[in-house]
Amino acid sequence: MNAAYWTILLHLCLALCAGGLIGLERSRRGRMAGLREHALVSLGSAQLMMIGVYSWQGGIVEHPFDGTSNHVIQGVMSGIGFLGAGGILKEGFSLRGLTTAASLWCTATIGLMIGLGFLFPALATTTLTLLALTILRWCEGLLIDKHEIKLHLRQNRADAIHEPQIVEMLAKHRCAVSSLSAQGAGEGRFLDYQALISTPDKNASHGLIEALANDSRFIEFSLTPVGDF
Repeated sequence: MNAAYWTILLHLCLALCAGGLIGLERSRRGRMAGLREHALVSLGSAQLMMIGVYSWQGGIVEHPFDGTSNHVIQGVMSGIGFLGAGGILKEGFSLRGLTTAASLWCTATIGLMIGLGFLFPALATTTLTLLALTILRWCEGLLIDKHEIKLHLRQNRADAIHEPQIVEMLAKHRCAVSSLSAQGAGEGRFLDYQALISTPDKNASHGLIEALANDSRFIEFSLTPVGDF
């Protein structure tokens, strides 16, 4: 392989690592677009830029940047953006499908490269994408120090406890409140609280479940882990 092949491989790996580092900070804060999503978007973007820098002439040849292919790239990636957005689902406080959307976007860049005959960068990106979806998923599980849980509480309005008491109760189980909202239900008979809570202990919900189940003030409750696929 000539120097262009090694340069392409280096740039793709650097893009994956750079996006992963930024995503790592997001993952450690419990955000839904984290390590894998940032790594895939950075990787796909780097590959797209190579279309204007390299050409295929029986081998990969570097040349000054050529922007004539930008319209094709823009059309394809805009269409894939709509497709990816359709796979993102909002469930309460959480979003699901972000990783699928990012992998679709990256897959589109691979298809563009194969269509242009750039088989080496397409193969390299395919390999790096598979690594991001498998190995980085495992790494993400080890590095995340915050776990988010969606909490729903229903109480009788007459003897309901309110925000300060709820926050204090959650703090006893090492759960911090990220957002909290309240609304009336049952024609004013009930008071419902929706909260997004985070904890460094993934087993903290066990004790919280017992506390809520044994508290007669709560008619209904649910705890739903926040995550994506």
